[in-house]
Amino acid sequence: MKVLTVGRSSQNDVVLSDSRVSRVHCQFVQYDNGLFGIIDTGSTNGTFVNGRRIMGECPLQRGDHVRIGDTVFQWEQYFVSQASEDDYPSRKSIAVLFVIFGGLLILAMILWFILVSSPTSRVVRNMTENSAENTVLSGTHDNTKSVAPTLF
Repeated sequence: MKVLTVGRSSQNDVVLSDSRVSRVHCQFVQYDNGLFGIIDTGSTNGTFVNGRRIMGECPLQRGDHVRIGDTVFQWEQYFVSQASEDDYPSRKSIAVLFVIFGGLLILAMILWFILVSSPTSRVVRNMTENSAENTVLSGTHDNTKSVAPTLF
């Protein structure tokens, strides 16, 4: 869990020089599960999320605006290590890609099996084998004799 304190005191992670801000006004929290929240630590003038005063703890969503004293800002800027959802593909989209590629692999294997075991494939194989026999026969027997390929 990552915690950032906000207030007038120089001991805070985010220092606001504003008479309407308490010494330790609030805390931004990034929980281990990736969610975010803000906790008002009993400030006199309050902490506001999207224009509404909060009491105690409040969850934060991307794009929420936080007002502390006369300062309004987007809280995400303080969590630089947290990439935005647009920067990286979600786990769900990665799972979808794995399913798609897995399906394509299975389809390719089925097509290969069909092609290898099809009658046409056997004809081509027989023709190739007979062609090899013809080469052997033509080298050891009369060159005028040829063997017709077997179709099945």
